[in-house]
Amino acid sequence: MKTKVTTPIEGGGKGSTAWEKGYKVGSEGPGKVVDKVKGIFSKKDGASTESAATESAAAAEATPSQKLSDPKNGTVEYNEKTGQFEKVSKSATEKTAVEEKSVVAEEKSVQESSTTKVSKASAFKAAVSSKLGTALSAGKSSLKSSFSVKNIALSAGLTVGFKIFDQIKSGEKVSIGKAVGYLATGEFAGSFVGSSLGSAAGSVVGSLVGSTIPVVGPILGALMPAVFGQIGGQLGSQLGNDLSSGQKFSFKKAWASIDKVAVLGQAIGSTVGAAIGSMICPGLGTMIGGLVGGMVGNLIVNKIRNRTNKNTVTSVNAINNQVIFGEQVAPPPAAVAVSTTTSVSGTGDAQNLYNQMIASYKNYSQLLSEGKGDSTECQEALSQYKQLYTQYAATVGTASNN
Repeated sequence: MKTKVTTPIEGGGKGSTAWEKGYKVGSEGPGKVVDKVKGIFSKKDGASTESAATESAAAAEATPSQKLSDPKNGTVEYNEKTGQFEKVSKSATEKTAVEEKSVVAEEKSVQESSTTKVSKASAFKAAVSSKLGTALSAGKSSLKSSFSVKNIALSAGLTVGFKIFDQIKSGEKVSIGKAVGYLATGEFAGSFVGSSLGSAAGSVVGSLVGSTIPVVGPILGALMPAVFGQIGGQLGSQLGNDLSSGQKFSFKKAWASIDKVAVLGQAIGSTVGAAIGSMICPGLGTMIGGLVGGMVGNLIVNKIRNRTNKNTVTSVNAINNQVIFGEQVAPPPAAVAVSTTTSVSGTGDAQNLYNQMIASYKNYSQLLSEGKGDSTECQEALSQYKQLYTQYAATVGTASNN
């Protein structure tokens, strides 16, 4: 046993190759072993560096098509202008995508804004159409009511009543026949038709004003039918007078003859009176309140302006609660061959009086045409004309009786 144990292992005893290697490790010491280990890692790092250098060289030697197809460098896009495929960098691609998103967002915003504008325009158009339709309907209803048989008969009856009242007020002998005969004159027809058309126009304007202007709109709208009715009635009255006497109608002259302040006063009185009458007795109370209110308004205006109320009723429009007043300035009558007759005033013959009357009427008409209807000069010319007209009528009547 001792022999076998102490006998060196085959190939492993002193002097063997294995022995020499082991001894060599020991003789070299631990430091050299560590250096050898470091050498192993250094070789690996060198290999990595060499590999990276090899890849860089390979990349440098890459062909143009390989470079284009490399996703690291960006994307390849076809340029329609040049007809070639071109490399687009990644940053440029991202910038293009952002720009495209911005354009899409802007287009969407413009589209939404356009849609909003179209919606607002459609809503405005619908509102205007609705208001206009309502206004036209009001005007149509006013016209239909004004020219109804009931209103014409009632208005004619009230006009006759006012004419009889005028006769009593002026000290004339009451003549029902004369009062009824007035209904056949151009003055009454023109006044009634003008008032009816004016009230219809006022209803249209009043409806639009009342529904458009806030706060004061409804108040102004309520006055419009009465204001337009008064103006239309007075213009119609002048037109009827001119046509019946064979004279040419002058709108400028007719407009100048209208007392605008009196028209406003009558309109306010008529509107307020109708409102009060409606609260007391709708229907009949409305009509009576409007008629009385218009007369009171006319009276107050003349009182404030310190004028004698010489206006006469030219027509009544019952359904519109209006009494139409006018100066009742009759045009000069045709000359009568009584030149040798002395006038009742003893100032000369009838022909001379007729010439003075014509001159006075022309002066009055001229002042009206110049827009001086409310001036003192025009009022004096009118007063003079009425005086000469009365004198001439009396002179001609006296001559005819003789």
